[in-house]
Amino acid sequence: MNVLFILPEFEPHLGGGICTYYRELLFQNKHWTSTVLQGSAVDVRDGASVWNEIPVHYLQQQLFQENREKFHHLSFFPELQNHLAAAWAMYEQAASLGKFDLIICTDWGLGFLPWVIKNNTPVTVHLHGSCGQIDHYDPRPGLTFWSKLYLHIEASIMERANALVTHSEQNIVFWEKRFTTSKRIALIPPAISMVEEQTKKMSDTIHGLVIARIQYWKGPILLCQAIAALEENDRARLKIHWIGRDTYFDQEQLPMSEYLKAHFPEIWGKIIIPLGSKDRDGINEALQSASWGLVPSVWDMFNLSAIEHLANKNPLLCSTMAGAADFLSDCPGCLLFESTPADLTEKLRQIIHTPEEEKSTLGEAAYQKAKALFHPDRIRDLHLQQWEKLLLEASNSPTNESDDWLMPSELPFRKKHDPIRTLTGFWPIKKIANLLKDRLLGKLR
Repeated sequence: MNVLFILPEFEPHLGGGICTYYRELLFQNKHWTSTVLQGSAVDVRDGASVWNEIPVHYLQQQLFQENREKFHHLSFFPELQNHLAAAWAMYEQAASLGKFDLIICTDWGLGFLPWVIKNNTPVTVHLHGSCGQIDHYDPRPGLTFWSKLYLHIEASIMERANALVTHSEQNIVFWEKRFTTSKRIALIPPAISMVEEQTKKMSDTIHGLVIARIQYWKGPILLCQAIAALEENDRARLKIHWIGRDTYFDQEQLPMSEYLKAHFPEIWGKIIIPLGSKDRDGINEALQSASWGLVPSVWDMFNLSAIEHLANKNPLLCSTMAGAADFLSDCPGCLLFESTPADLTEKLRQIIHTPEEEKSTLGEAAYQKAKALFHPDRIRDLHLQQWEKLLLEASNSPTNESDDWLMPSELPFRKKHDPIRTLTGFWPIKKIANLLKDRLLGKLR
């Protein structure tokens, strides 16, 4: 079986975390032949490379720019214009890579859209967290309309894919209630490498570990609020390392780390120690030296770091708003908490007062749970079974044609026109002058 993976990121060019789900799935795989085409509206790099004998091709700059011009009718919303341009450019580029039995796309960045519309090769869309979905949980000021438009485009097209797959029950509920058809989403957990007979490496310091971007929905504010409610003696015993890059907090118009430092000066940088981004070796070392793991997300499709902690024999505190919690309700090494400061405070207090010997026992139990549920061999078999069934069904089913009313806007359009000029043609001159004045003043500040 020859499979093409259309991914917004892949090793070694990491960004939002989607890549981590495919590293384990494709590593040492002998079930199918893989090719990766990597690119997105925010990652256009040209060229090609090889990762573990898998060819990796990068979105071509020229194709992206050509398709961007074809979507000039959407230039009033550059973000959507760029995502659609990248998606169609990769569709065109894939034609030069050979013939494939199956296309695997992700939901982020609309990379699936051309494949579903054209429907000339069976396509499976993996739902990790789409642009519209992220905006739904972490809204950007003044962009509510665009967020809802994103969600409509995503749902109306993806439900016509040959198959949909995600890693959590929570994500299934989110999407299926937005579909207009009876489309069902398959649940397949992610894969995580297990090191047999692994011995836990002890650190000189006892500390918890978070692996996530410093981003609103990853829960840094919730964690700071929970720590603030701890008794002084418990706070003095608590240290948490946070690995991940900083992001911009749109709601407050400043980097999230600056917001946290300003609002929680006795916690952020003192009890929670941000360590920035690390490569895979650095992350593995941090997982090995941590005393326990923490996933404080206020929403997450899954959060792979949850099971990375289990695979490294770390007992885990995990928010029930992270999709990983769907698999961990009966895990003896996991403490699940509601996404509220009070419940997280109680679980922090519990882990602080757990002796290290008991943490070691809990970590071993967590390791065995992860080994049973998330071993790469098991997960590859589940995917392969789903793909074989899909290919059989696709060979006997008619073409799916979308009746989405937005379809003309989602297709490349060669005749160039200026939508900004059209829109402003209906505005009073005074309004245009005021907008220009405000924009100029903003640039000068």
